[in-house]
Amino acid sequence: MRPGLLQHVVESLMNSDSKDVIASKKSQLLGTYGKEIYFLNPSDILYIESIDAVSFMYDKERVYESALKLRELEVSLEKDNFVRASRTMIVNLERVRSFFPVLGGQLGVTMANGEKLIITRRYANDVRSVLGVWKRED
Repeated sequence: MRPGLLQHVVESLMNSDSKDVIASKKSQLLGTYGKEIYFLNPSDILYIESIDAVSFMYDKERVYESALKLRELEVSLEKDNFVRASRTMIVNLERVRSFFPVLGGQLGVTMANGEKLIITRRYANDVRSVLGVWKRED
Protein backbone atom coordinates (compact mmCIF):
# COMPACT_ATOMS: atom_id res chain seq x y z
CA MET A 1 0.00 0.00 0.00
CA ARG A 2 1.21 3.47 -0.85
CA PRO A 3 2.57 5.33 2.22
CA GLY A 4 0.16 7.94 3.47
CA LEU A 5 -2.80 6.50 1.56
CA LEU A 6 -4.67 5.61 4.73
CA GLN A 7 -4.11 9.12 6.12
CA HIS A 8 -5.30 10.62 2.83
CA VAL A 9 -8.51 8.56 2.96
CA VAL A 10 -9.22 9.64 6.53
CA GLU A 11 -8.62 13.31 5.70
CA SER A 12 -10.86 13.05 2.62
CA LEU A 13 -13.64 11.53 4.68
CA MET A 14 -13.28 14.21 7.36
CA ASN A 15 -13.54 16.98 4.73
CA SER A 16 -16.61 15.47 3.09
CA ASP A 17 -20.20 16.50 3.73
CA SER A 18 -20.97 13.18 5.42
CA LYS A 19 -19.83 13.93 8.99
CA ASP A 20 -22.55 11.60 10.32
CA VAL A 21 -20.98 8.68 8.43
CA ILE A 22 -17.66 9.40 10.12
CA ALA A 23 -19.28 9.58 13.54
CA SER A 24 -20.83 6.15 13.03
CA LYS A 25 -17.46 4.71 11.97
CA LYS A 26 -15.48 5.87 15.03
CA SER A 27 -15.85 2.54 16.85
CA GLN A 28 -14.65 0.65 13.78
CA LEU A 29 -11.14 -0.18 12.63
CA LEU A 30 -9.57 0.48 9.27
CA GLY A 31 -8.01 -2.49 7.51
CA THR A 32 -6.59 -2.97 4.05
CA TYR A 33 -7.26 -5.96 1.83
CA GLY A 34 -5.55 -5.80 -1.52
CA LYS A 35 -5.78 -2.21 -2.68
CA GLU A 36 -9.00 -1.43 -0.81
CA ILE A 37 -9.54 0.00 2.67
CA TYR A 38 -12.40 -1.37 4.75
CA PHE A 39 -14.19 -0.33 7.92
CA LEU A 40 -14.25 -3.35 10.26
CA ASN A 41 -16.48 -3.93 13.27
CA PRO A 42 -14.43 -5.21 16.21
CA SER A 43 -17.08 -7.89 16.82
CA ASP A 44 -16.33 -9.39 13.37
CA ILE A 45 -12.62 -9.81 14.07
CA LEU A 46 -11.60 -13.25 15.36
CA TYR A 47 -8.05 -12.36 16.35
CA ILE A 48 -5.20 -10.02 15.53
CA GLU A 49 -1.64 -11.17 14.98
CA SER A 50 1.61 -9.27 14.59
CA ILE A 51 4.12 -10.64 12.09
CA ASP A 52 7.36 -8.74 11.50
CA ALA A 53 5.89 -5.66 13.24
CA VAL A 54 2.83 -5.62 10.95
CA SER A 55 -0.61 -6.26 12.47
CA PHE A 56 -3.06 -8.53 10.66
CA MET A 57 -6.76 -8.73 11.57
CA TYR A 58 -8.51 -12.01 10.82
CA ASP A 59 -12.23 -12.38 10.27
CA LYS A 60 -14.09 -15.48 9.02
CA GLU A 61 -13.20 -14.85 5.39
CA ARG A 62 -10.22 -12.51 5.01
CA VAL A 63 -7.03 -11.19 6.52
CA TYR A 64 -6.75 -7.41 6.72
CA GLU A 65 -3.61 -5.40 7.35
CA SER A 66 -3.73 -2.67 9.99
CA ALA A 67 -1.64 0.48 10.17
CA LEU A 68 -1.74 0.24 13.99
CA LYS A 69 0.67 -1.69 16.18
CA LEU A 70 -0.60 -4.69 18.15
CA ARG A 71 -0.29 -2.85 21.48
CA GLU A 72 -2.37 0.08 20.15
CA LEU A 73 -5.04 -2.34 18.95
CA GLU A 74 -4.99 -4.19 22.28
CA VAL A 75 -5.60 -0.99 24.25
CA SER A 76 -8.38 0.24 21.96
CA LEU A 77 -10.12 -3.17 21.86
CA GLU A 78 -9.90 -4.07 25.54
CA LYS A 79 -13.52 -2.95 26.06
CA ASP A 80 -14.56 -5.24 23.20
CA ASN A 81 -13.38 -8.41 25.02
CA PHE A 82 -10.05 -8.79 23.27
CA VAL A 83 -7.34 -10.36 25.44
CA ARG A 84 -3.65 -11.01 24.98
CA ALA A 85 -3.00 -14.62 23.93
CA SER A 86 0.72 -14.39 23.26
CA ARG A 87 3.44 -11.86 22.67
CA THR A 88 2.25 -11.57 19.07
CA MET A 89 -1.52 -12.15 19.27
CA ILE A 90 -4.75 -10.87 20.81
CA VAL A 91 -7.99 -12.87 20.66
CA ASN A 92 -11.64 -11.78 20.62
CA LEU A 93 -13.24 -13.82 23.42
CA GLU A 94 -16.68 -13.27 21.90
CA ARG A 95 -15.58 -15.23 18.82
CA VAL A 96 -14.18 -18.24 20.70
CA ARG A 97 -16.23 -21.39 20.17
CA SER A 98 -14.47 -23.52 22.80
CA PHE A 99 -11.43 -23.89 25.03
CA PHE A 100 -9.28 -26.99 25.52
CA PRO A 101 -6.31 -27.81 27.75
CA VAL A 102 -2.83 -28.04 26.25
CA LEU A 103 0.22 -29.57 27.90
CA GLY A 104 2.59 -27.24 29.70
CA GLY A 105 -0.04 -24.90 31.11
CA GLN A 106 -1.10 -23.49 27.77
CA LEU A 107 -4.71 -23.07 26.77
CA GLY A 108 -6.13 -23.93 23.37
CA VAL A 109 -9.03 -22.11 21.73
CA THR A 110 -11.20 -23.02 18.78
CA MET A 111 -12.39 -19.91 17.01
CA ALA A 112 -15.80 -19.41 15.37
CA ASN A 113 -14.32 -20.39 11.99
CA GLY A 114 -12.88 -23.65 13.39
CA GLU A 115 -9.30 -22.42 13.51
CA LYS A 116 -7.35 -23.57 16.58
CA LEU A 117 -5.02 -21.15 18.39
CA ILE A 118 -2.80 -21.47 21.45
CA ILE A 119 -2.81 -19.08 24.40
CA THR A 120 0.67 -19.24 25.85
CA ARG A 121 1.31 -20.17 29.46
CA ARG A 122 2.30 -16.59 30.24
CA TYR A 123 -1.21 -15.32 29.34
CA ALA A 124 -3.37 -18.41 30.04
CA ASN A 125 -4.03 -17.53 33.70
CA ASP A 126 -5.07 -14.00 32.71
CA VAL A 127 -7.59 -15.42 30.25
CA ARG A 128 -8.86 -17.90 32.84
CA SER A 129 -9.31 -15.03 35.31
CA VAL A 130 -11.26 -12.98 32.77
CA LEU A 131 -13.49 -15.98 32.17
CA GLY A 132 -13.89 -16.63 35.88
CA VAL A 133 -12.73 -20.24 35.64
CA TRP A 134 -10.02 -22.28 37.27
CA LYS A 135 -6.51 -20.98 37.76
CA ARG A 136 -3.61 -23.29 37.16
CA GLU A 137 -1.10 -23.31 40.01
CA ASP A 138 2.49 -23.52 38.68
